[in-house]
Amino acid sequence: MNRKLVLLIPFIILFLSTVSCNTASNQLPSLSVSPTSSSLNAGGTAVTFKATLSNTSGEIAWTLSPSLGTLSSNKGSEITYTPPETVAAVTTVTLTASLGNLTDSATLTINPVTAKGFTITGKVQDYSAGAASLEAFTFVTEAKVGAGRIEADGNFSITLTEPADNELIAAEKPCPEVSQTPATFNVTSVVFWKVVKDDLSIGDLFHASSPDVFADDQVSYTYVDRDVSVKGSCLLDGKSSSFDISFKQGWNLLLRQSDETSSTFTTPESIDLPWLFSPSPDGDTTPPTIVSVDPADGAKGVTDDASIIVTFSEPMNQAATEDAINLSLTFLDVGVTYSWNTDSTVLTIKPSDFLEYAAGNDPSIDPITYTFGFTDGAKDLAGNALDPFSSSFSTLKVIVTSIYGTADLDGDVNDAG
Repeated sequence: MNRKLVLLIPFIILFLSTVSCNTASNQLPSLSVSPTSSSLNAGGTAVTFKATLSNTSGEIAWTLSPSLGTLSSNKGSEITYTPPETVAAVTTVTLTASLGNLTDSATLTINPVTAKGFTITGKVQDYSAGAASLEAFTFVTEAKVGAGRIEADGNFSITLTEPADNELIAAEKPCPEVSQTPATFNVTSVVFWKVVKDDLSIGDLFHASSPDVFADDQVSYTYVDRDVSVKGSCLLDGKSSSFDISFKQGWNLLLRQSDETSSTFTTPESIDLPWLFSPSPDGDTTPPTIVSVDPADGAKGVTDDASIIVTFSEPMNQAATEDAINLSLTFLDVGVTYSWNTDSTVLTIKPSDFLEYAAGNDPSIDPITYTFGFTDGAKDLAGNALDPFSSSFSTLKVIVTSIYGTADLDGDVNDAG
């Protein structure tokens, strides 16, 4: 069986209800938030909220009460809210947008994750990838059925949710020689335990004798929609295979122990096998850096046709990096365009018009300064964030003055009478 890089498939569908906002007189300023309410599951996906201003303008501020979950920003007309990984009980959170004395709110209902089966806790051996999210995915349907967290020391906790009907598949009898009760049932199993940072998988967890999908002894966490018994033995693919399985409705431990000639499938109450981590081949966890900038930080006397050339230590996510650029108003006045080299390691910021020079008749006038930089939204292809960065330079000055000739000093006198 080939390992797959599994796309994150949201398990929870968020139903958002949007209601029309009451509008005051056309002469009065107003602020409205949409949607006005949302019901979310802990560990679920983010939801977008918008604030609309009428008859006024300004920067909108956002707050949470209580401070449960995270906002993509605390300012702006549009933000996203990400619910917390867990809550002990149904919890109400108020999301408020405000501008001066104008306010409006949305009510968020955070539901606890419910699991038929158990919450899994443990410690991963020799783990060094840092704190991250932990997500469980099923085989075949590749549905997300669990969310949790792994800490930097390897301790983790994850709760499995009840799969939806369309995430189950009909189980087949292993072979005619075994007894199976009932004859048909629906099943799914967790086979992908993804360690996730910045929405990218950096590796897999294995509850097995080795960090490999072909490990001799390994555990699958299996969900069935009814109680099931499978007993007996037969030959499968030339191997002697024996079954002593007693599934209960919900999540179950299924242990497969095998060698070159035989396999045994059982459902013990507990299993003494290690949790192991296997980093993705492309599991880059090193943040990018800026190698060089031209013009250099603090450069003076830069010409008006200059472009900014930024060289990074590794290929960058072009869209995320461009979105993370901060430019001073002096740049915004002329406008800029962006271009990259083929390796996505060199970014050129080209002004759309000539840069300006300071002009006057006093050589001591201040030059015009241009500042640019990046927020930590700039990321490499693996999702590692660039540390915030800022650089500036100033352009040449144009000094205009009049110089008059003085006969006694010129050295050349012509007397025409």
